[in-house]
Amino acid sequence: MRLRILTAMLVAAATAGCATGTGQSTPYAGSAPAAQRQSGTSAEQACRTAVARQVGISDPSSLRVIGSEASQAGTSVRVSVPGAQAPWACVIDTDGTVVNVYYTAEG
Repeated sequence: MRLRILTAMLVAAATAGCATGTGQSTPYAGSAPAAQRQSGTSAEQACRTAVARQVGISDPSSLRVIGSEASQAGTSVRVSVPGAQAPWACVIDTDGTVVNVYYTAEG
């Protein structure tokens, strides 16, 4: 239940940021300020590691981060997995803990 609430809060925060223009969305190869990229890097690494474990890949560095969005509640990261039809995604709280890993394809 706590996980669903946190996920809902992150989605709401990300959506609110998009609507008001105050949210931060950082593409992997984007030109975000160094401090912002530094904080995103640990969340991105945590997501790559969690997704690699979930799909049985031994080398997380073989996964490519395709985007991330930071909010006050945490960070949402999308990862490309070789052979997958859609990205995988993670929700990372503000403490750096991966609280959700999921495949984004419907079905």
